[in-house]
Amino acid sequence: MRHIIKLASIVLLGGGLGACAYRGLEVEGKECSASHPCPDDLACVASDALGTYVCAACTDAVCSSVPPTGYLVHRAATVPDLADTTLSDFAAAATITLTVTETGTTGTYRLLWDDTALYVAASVQDDDLASIIATRDGDLWGDDSIELELDRRALTSDGDAELANVDDYKLFVNLLNAQRDDQGGGYWGNGWDGTWTSHVTVQGTLGDAVADTGYVLAMSLPWSAWSNVHDTFTAPLAGDIWGLDIVLNDLRGDDSSPSRTWKNTDGGTVNNPGGWGSMTFAQP
Repeated sequence: MRHIIKLASIVLLGGGLGACAYRGLEVEGKECSASHPCPDDLACVASDALGTYVCAACTDAVCSSVPPTGYLVHRAATVPDLADTTLSDFAAAATITLTVTETGTTGTYRLLWDDTALYVAASVQDDDLASIIATRDGDLWGDDSIELELDRRALTSDGDAELANVDDYKLFVNLLNAQRDDQGGGYWGNGWDGTWTSHVTVQGTLGDAVADTGYVLAMSLPWSAWSNVHDTFTAPLAGDIWGLDIVLNDLRGDDSSPSRTWKNTDGGTVNNPGGWGSMTFAQP
């Protein structure tokens, strides 16, 4: 049985302290270090006299009241219906809201997962719907689109790299339901094509002068679609932590294309995984 030393002897490393909201995650008890920090809601503490450190729940005496900066991905109670514009199957998901400052376009994003896939939904209020590209692997960031960035080894040594690795992925869907999927490690572009599903419902008419309402977009990304010749993939487990970023791209009638990014904190481009945020896969 592992033993966490008393508060007076706790040694804290690079992860820092955060809120105590998610004590049940399986990451608790896993070894940690300055280069392999715990998620924000856990502390990296000495567990024995041999220099072993593990992630442990903070005590109320030392936990900060600041909430975690990452995103908690809840398990799906049922396989979401991607065509349901009410997104009722995503009701239990935590939300991320982005607003494009220049245009006021606002998107609310929800993620769920199960043993089969990652599910993503976006509900966007946009008074000027516009998408041009109808073919796969086009430059979809220039259209109205969702842009999803994932780093499936966020806690390993490449998690703060300025250049993307083969475990880093980007996925796009625009309002014409055109898809794009990219892989890092020299393969940004279209070096990887996964097989996944997306559905888009627009509330308005693309490209006209009449004010629109917005759109609803949902994606199902099966874990089986990710394995490829560059990256041997296994599905995540509860408690695993991935890098995550989301970009709301907003093409306008004047051909401008402003955007809003969730994190991108390293001061570089959104292609740098070191600037992405994080997400933790929750238990059932």
